[in-house]
Amino acid sequence: MVVSKEVAQQDVERWLSFKKLTDQRREDKKENIEALINAVCDGNLVIDEDCNLIQKLMSPFGDEMKITELKYKPRLTPFALKFHLQGVKATDMDARVCAYVCALTSQAKGIIEKLDMEDYLIGQNVAFFFM
Repeated sequence: MVVSKEVAQQDVERWLSFKKLTDQRREDKKENIEALINAVCDGNLVIDEDCNLIQKLMSPFGDEMKITELKYKPRLTPFALKFHLQGVKATDMDARVCAYVCALTSQAKGIIEKLDMEDYLIGQNVAFFFM
């Protein structure tokens, strides 16, 4: 454990408060909150002073330009999401989650699709707070 559970909980709570998540939404997202806390504890996720989530990839990739981390915006607008949802069916949850991760990180779909599953699961848990 890189970060104590108590410190990780405080960081995630600060992020949730910044996002203005209601008590009901926090209750609904309890499993996702726990996943974020665990990622912070493991050192795979950092919440900076501006409430950006910075994911340190467990499996970096890329030859010319190595991708070692992803930075998630703390807020998302429908306008920012619209571009990434073009052509995605409302019933295709996997594609929708990928689109949210793309919008939150400002990364292309081709980059997000190359993430190792363990790295992608962290992004998935982040995306669920915006859905």
